[in-house]
Amino acid sequence: MCTLKRLTTFALYVLLPFFFIYGVEQNEIDSLRQVAQTSEGTKKLEVYASIYTIAVHGDDMQAELNAIDDLEKESRRQGNLMYEAFALLARSLCYSNYNEYQLFYNSLPEAFRFFQENNLTERYNSLVRIEIDTYFRDNKPQKALQRCQDMYQEAKQTGTPETQALAAYSFGMCYRMQGLHEQSEPFFVESIQTAKQIENLEQKVSYQDPAYRMLVSYLISRKRGEESLTYLKEWNELLAEEKRAIIEKSGNLSANTGNQFNCDLMMIETLGLLGRYEEAEQYIERAEHFVEGKQDLVQENLNDAKLSFYNYKEDYEKVLELSELCLQFYRRWPDGFQEIHRLVDFKKRALLKLSRYKEACEAYEELAILTDSITTVDNLQQLNELRTVYELDKIVAEKERQCLQLIISVGGSLLLLLALLVYIFYSHKLKKRNLALYKQIQEIARIEAEANQAFAHIPKEELTREMKLYIELTEVMQTQKLFINSDIDRKKLADTLGTNEVYLANAIREGCGETFSSYIAKLRLQYALELLTNNPELTLDAIAVESGHASYSPFFRGFSKQYGMNPSEYRKFSAMKKSVR
Repeated sequence: MCTLKRLTTFALYVLLPFFFIYGVEQNEIDSLRQVAQTSEGTKKLEVYASIYTIAVHGDDMQAELNAIDDLEKESRRQGNLMYEAFALLARSLCYSNYNEYQLFYNSLPEAFRFFQENNLTERYNSLVRIEIDTYFRDNKPQKALQRCQDMYQEAKQTGTPETQALAAYSFGMCYRMQGLHEQSEPFFVESIQTAKQIENLEQKVSYQDPAYRMLVSYLISRKRGEESLTYLKEWNELLAEEKRAIIEKSGNLSANTGNQFNCDLMMIETLGLLGRYEEAEQYIERAEHFVEGKQDLVQENLNDAKLSFYNYKEDYEKVLELSELCLQFYRRWPDGFQEIHRLVDFKKRALLKLSRYKEACEAYEELAILTDSITTVDNLQQLNELRTVYELDKIVAEKERQCLQLIISVGGSLLLLLALLVYIFYSHKLKKRNLALYKQIQEIARIEAEANQAFAHIPKEELTREMKLYIELTEVMQTQKLFINSDIDRKKLADTLGTNEVYLANAIREGCGETFSSYIAKLRLQYALELLTNNPELTLDAIAVESGHASYSPFFRGFSKQYGMNPSEYRKFSAMKKSVR
């Protein structure tokens, strides 16, 4: 969903800055087609462009393509290069949005040729942005990186400010999309600074606006509020200058309101972060006026910014209200679980602050399930990070190899040195991966511990029979550690608690959503984590047996599957963290 959200917004940004847009809804497309039949010249093209604007907000690829076909056919008949370029770019974007990657790649040669032959640099650069983004979503990071590397090197040598700004922005996006946010920052800064050299104001805005968005978003995430505010003031001044120019030229008072809205959202978060609440509320009022009558996506973007603001303000009733609104939006999307995880965490913390412990426990349970769901995604992101660095190094290494052929006499020594540096570099990257996994393990443990504490605050009369039994079971396991007995089974545990096997199984299922076997396995692994951290004198074989496993082999398999790293790696990293403390 996030991909479509980004590209749909981008579609309107790069395709329609200069065209007249009708304020219409989906049910008026037919009437617009009738208007097109009776219109001529540019007015007819404007109507077809409006039909496309409506279609792109829907979820119907064929409807978009039909609108694009009409626009392309009419623009060619009239010989209008601007609208024909618009249609070509819209077609490629449509294929990318709907993950029709082969159709997208097939459309590139004709579009790039048309833009080059007609000196349409803006359209050419816009298509490059979409191309790089599509490579990443098609799991082809090496092609995206190669495209960025070639474009960046060429722009540095012979490019215009526009091409240099695009190259720097694209490189920043490559890092950002792989989770390497710190590495992306200098490229976004470079893109903004380079774009300041562009003389044409409209073009300057088109290059600086997305770079400002990415940079400020990163600074907010790192709680660097003062730096964020500095760039936001620059961004606001740029948009104000653009608006004055458009009003002077066309009298259009609603010019660039979409760009201003994005800037206002980030100003709301930044001022909230800095504790300047009254100023932020002025921007909220302006943004609320803008979203009136707009699609759900625009309203959701505002709700998200307000959620962060009220969280900074510690108005937890509003946080709870807005997190529910945002969850309603994201639950409609099958792949929105990472956003849902973030919002449920907001909701959980607000409920705890409001002493609504029973509801907080329910949020904890959902959060635990979502955390397990994103474990695989997080591991893949770590692997993608290594793959990105590896592919980038391959590109650089290939260029270095060509140079080394000229100085082959010293090549051996240089290669040995390079191999040593690469080894050191990748060792560092693997440590970063283990750090991410280690933090994830600690986060899961924290969530489970807080959930158990929250259960204790719920009055017993509000608990079901199963939940009472589950709390009793948790206490017994914490004090007696029955799970370390390798021959423990459901009957023995039920006898210990004075209940039967069916009640016990139901209690475990209601309390943590696990089967008896998976519940015991999880407790053993959690205890193994404690032993690995606090008992360095124990061997791994001893820890396997002490935690209730039959031998080291099943312990190794279960640990690696659950946590994404093996016991030896965890012990080394845990010892390193303890020594630092």
